[in-house]
Amino acid sequence: MVGAGAVGSLLANELAALGCGPIRIIDFDILESHNITRHKLGANSIGRPKAIALAEKLREELPHCQAIGLNADFTKLPVEQQIAFAREADVVIAASDTVECQRAVNEICLRAEVPAVYPGIWSTGRVSDAEVGEIQWVLPGRHTPCYLCATGWRTGAGFGGGNVEARGGVRADLQVLVQATVWVVAALLEPRSERASILDADRTLMLTHGFMPESVSVRQLFDGQRLQYLRIEFPTQPCLACGGSRPRTPPASTAGGSRTAQAPTAEPPVAQLPPPLRTPPRDPVPSSWPMEPEPTRSSAAQNSLRDPHGNGLAGILALVGSIVCAVVAWKLGHSLNTQQFNSPDDGYAWKYPLSLLLWLVAAVLALGSVSSLWAWLTKDQGNS
Repeated sequence: MVGAGAVGSLLANELAALGCGPIRIIDFDILESHNITRHKLGANSIGRPKAIALAEKLREELPHCQAIGLNADFTKLPVEQQIAFAREADVVIAASDTVECQRAVNEICLRAEVPAVYPGIWSTGRVSDAEVGEIQWVLPGRHTPCYLCATGWRTGAGFGGGNVEARGGVRADLQVLVQATVWVVAALLEPRSERASILDADRTLMLTHGFMPESVSVRQLFDGQRLQYLRIEFPTQPCLACGGSRPRTPPASTAGGSRTAQAPTAEPPVAQLPPPLRTPPRDPVPSSWPMEPEPTRSSAAQNSLRDPHGNGLAGILALVGSIVCAVVAWKLGHSLNTQQFNSPDDGYAWKYPLSLLLWLVAAVLALGSVSSLWAWLTKDQGNS
């Protein structure tokens, strides 16, 4: 995922909750106070790099996602490193807040032959803030128009001013875009599942509308609906990024010096989906992501993590010790109640404090037993 802003952070959290992983996040920005009203991170992360803090939070709440954050500007990384990062991914999500970064991701994913998803908000004065969200998915091999093709379509159709960026809006409005993007990504990850039907040839772009009155400029486009699918065609001229284009009308034939227009002999190509399995399959690529250092733990905590069953054994031993101490203390107390002591030499002086000490030890061992057994049981449930 390139971009850990409002859209990127909410999207990463939803994908992790869906079971996706490992998740890799790139962003160079720092979380500021005005970000937290719509960001996944809270006030305790203000001043920290968004990618690093978001990855830590995801690992803390959903460890299976194996999130790693990289505090870097994707556009300034060496091209070889950009391609290496893209080839390690099953799907690249471009959720940055600049058109320049989105276009850079588009070019890299086309070269790496990796599917990419571009969620964003229409940034134009003709619509309300975060009113219209856009989700475009690009399949390599010219199966679908690329991000740059869609930019030309938006400009020509008068929608969005050509710019779609993953920023702006409040969290409630962004959730509509985020939820729709999650299922597009899930369809790309599992092309044999039922949800993959949203990626048919007649759908190359999805528009979402927030729960607000429709602006005049998009009222006809949505017609009261909250979700619209569109099919974006390749441009008439070859795209500078993917090279895709629609065939031109063949030149008219001439007879007797006159030129007569003829109907085109071929229809524009329809975007077709690739086979469910990626062809050709990519060889495994060694990870080039810098691994974040694990937080330091005490030796006891490390031993507990390495040997979760040790908690169970310690709990059982503590429970047995607690029972033994309680039985001995009870017997001493019973003897104090049934016997008469005429002098300190009869044993009262040492039996009474010993009985109190044994009761105290039994209580401590009982608490330790409960704590160890609880840690053991919860650890086993987490592993299962």
